Amino acid sequence: RELENEIERMLVLAGPLTSLLGEELLSPRIRNRLAELPEGTGEARLGLPEAVERLERRMIRAELDRHAWNKTHAAEALGISRRNLIRKVQEYGFDRRRSEH
Repeated sequence: RELENEIERMLVLAGPLTSLLGEELLSPRIRNRLAELPEGTGEARLGLPEAVERLERRMIRAELDRHAWNKTHAAEALGISRRNLIRKVQEYGFDRRRSEH
């Protein structure tokens, strides 16, 4: 839901220039959290759906790592339900065992 709101905000602020969407259109709260995440590569030329998915993956992974894979705490930090987080973890194929190596 939070991500949906951010996308809507970006689209409204971009107006007809949706191809020029950038991080500067994110709310300060999300932009500050984004700054804490590890840098990705090659995101500048991704379409909006791909960029949103990549951001979502990074945010989820960072919160899981930050909360030692406690899904309840990670979900609370992300502002989503635990059920939704579990669904996303499965969808993205995250595996705690692989992250510990």
